[in-house]
Amino acid sequence: MNRITVLLGLVFFATLFSCKKDEIVPTEPISTKTTNKTIDSTASAASGKTPAVDTAKSGAVSGQGTAQVTPKSPTPSTGTTTQTGTGTTTTKPATGTTIPATPSTGTTTKTGTGTTTTKPATGATTTPTTPSTPSAPPTVQAQALAGVYGDGIHDDTRALQQLLNVGNVTLLAGKTFNVTGLVVSHALNLNGATIAMTGTRSYTISLAASGASITNGSIVGQWNNSMAGNPNGAAGIGISADNVSISYVSVSSFPGYGIASGAFNNPSITYCTIQNTGYIGFYYDPETKSTTGGTFSHNAVDRSMVPASTVNEACAEIRGSVANDAILTSGWTISSNSFKMPSKPAKLVAECMEVRHMTNSVISNNVFTAGTIGCSVVACSGVTVTANQFSGSSQEAIEFADAKSCATQNNTITSSLGAGILINGGTGSNGITISGDNISGTAGDCIHAYFNTQNLVISGCMLTAGQNKNMVNFQGTSAVKIQNTKFNGNGTANAAVIVDTCPGNIAIIGGTVSNLKSFVVTIYSAKAGLVTDNVTMAGTTISGVPKALNVVLQNGASVGSNIAVKL
Repeated sequence: MNRITVLLGLVFFATLFSCKKDEIVPTEPISTKTTNKTIDSTASAASGKTPAVDTAKSGAVSGQGTAQVTPKSPTPSTGTTTQTGTGTTTTKPATGTTIPATPSTGTTTKTGTGTTTTKPATGATTTPTTPSTPSAPPTVQAQALAGVYGDGIHDDTRALQQLLNVGNVTLLAGKTFNVTGLVVSHALNLNGATIAMTGTRSYTISLAASGASITNGSIVGQWNNSMAGNPNGAAGIGISADNVSISYVSVSSFPGYGIASGAFNNPSITYCTIQNTGYIGFYYDPETKSTTGGTFSHNAVDRSMVPASTVNEACAEIRGSVANDAILTSGWTISSNSFKMPSKPAKLVAECMEVRHMTNSVISNNVFTAGTIGCSVVACSGVTVTANQFSGSSQEAIEFADAKSCATQNNTITSSLGAGILINGGTGSNGITISGDNISGTAGDCIHAYFNTQNLVISGCMLTAGQNKNMVNFQGTSAVKIQNTKFNGNGTANAAVIVDTCPGNIAIIGGTVSNLKSFVVTIYSAKAGLVTDNVTMAGTTISGVPKALNVVLQNGASVGSNIAVKL
C-alpha cells in the first residue's frame, strides 16, 4: 500500500510541474520618467516661402508603462534567451514642432549562448552536431490573455503590451481596443480590429525594433477638424527603428501626425490611408544623420476635410534635414499615392508633398490635388518626378527650389492658379530637365524659371497657355534648350517664350508654335549694362502668330548680334 501511495505522489508532482513550467506570469509595469527638452533654431526655406520656425525635441512619455513578461520556470540552461525591459526611444520632431515621444520599450538581452561539446576518446569517430536554430517569436491571440476586453470601453493597454512583449500578436477581428500607447517589437496583425487612442500625447503605436510591423486594421484618435491641430498632441504611428513596415492600416483623427519617423532607415509604408490629421499626414525627418530611404507607395493621404483657413503644413514631408545641407536621405520610392489638400489654403506651407535634401529618388504615378503646391522638390539632387497627375494648386503644381540634376517626365498638369512648373531658389537651380509633360489650365505661365536657373532643358512637352499668359517665362535664366515642344496659344495667349533680364544663350529647336495673340519670343531687360545674346530658333513650325520677335529695352540694356528668331 505504501508503494502505491509513493507512486501516486510522484505522478502528481510530475503532472504539477509539467502544467506550471510554461505558465506566463505578468509582472508589474516598469516605471518611467518623463523628460522634455526644447531646442530653438531658425531656418528659412530655399524658396523664400517657408517662414522661420523652431525645432523641438521631446523625451519619452509613457502611458501606463511597459509590462515585463517573465516565464515562471527553472533557471534557463545554456542556450536559453531571456527578455528584460529597459530603455527609452526618442524620435526627432518636425521643424518647428515637437514630435510626440515614444513610450518606453523593452530591450531583449540574450544570455548563455553557445554549444558545449565533449572531447571524444582517442581513436573514436564522432559526427559533429549542428547548433539549433532559434525559433521565431510565438504568435498569440489577444483574447487568449485574461484582462483584454476589446469592447471600446475598458483600457487594454497593459494586457496588450504584455502580449506584444512576448512575440507576434493577432487581434480579434471586429473589436475595439482602447489604449494609451503601445510598443511593438515584433508583428502586430490588427486583423480588422480598431486601436483607439485615449491618451492626449505620444504615439498610439511605436514600432521599436528592426523588422517590426503592423498591418490590417484601423488606428483612430479623438481629434476632429473643428479643433486646432497640435504637433505635440497624440499621433498615430511612430517609427523608431530601421526596416519597419506598415501596410493596410487606416490612421485618422489625430491632432498631430498620422505616421512619423526620425533618423531610421528603410521604412515601408504601403496601402495605408491617412486622413483628418491636424498637422502632417506622413512625416519623415532625420535631421541628425543621413539615411537610406524606403518605400511610400499605394497610400491615400487626405487632409482636404481640414478647413483651408486653419490647415497646417502638408499631407507629406520627407526630408534629410532643413538646416544642414550635408544631411541627406536617399533611395526613396514614392509611387501610386493620392495626396489631397483643401483648396486655396491660407498658409503657403500647406502643400500636398514636400521633399527636401533628398537624393537619387523617384516620385511616380501619384495624384496631387489642391494645396498650395502639388510637389515641392527643395535642395535635392537626382530626384525624378514622373507620370504624376496634378490639379487645383493655388501656387504651382511642381516646384524645384535650389535643386540640382533633377527631372520631370510625362506629368499631366490640368489646372493651377499659379504656374505649372516653377523653378526658383535662393542660390538657383541647375541641370533641371523637363520632358514629355502636358501642361494646361494654368492661371500663370506653363513653366516659369526664376533668377539663377541654369542649364535647363525642355523637351517634347505640350504647353497650352491661358488668356494673356505665356507658355515659358525666363527671368535671369541662362543656358536653356527647348526642343521638339508644342506651344499652343488657343488664340488667347500672348507669347511662347519670354526672355526677361537674361544673359541669353537660349535655343528653340524644332517643335511647333501656334495661335498666339502677339509674339513667338519677347526679350525684355531694364538692367543697365546687361547684354542679352544668343537667342535663336531653328526648325520650328509657326502658324497663327502675328510676329516672331518683340524687344523692349530700358536703362541702357541691350541685345547682342546673335538674335535669330524669325517666322
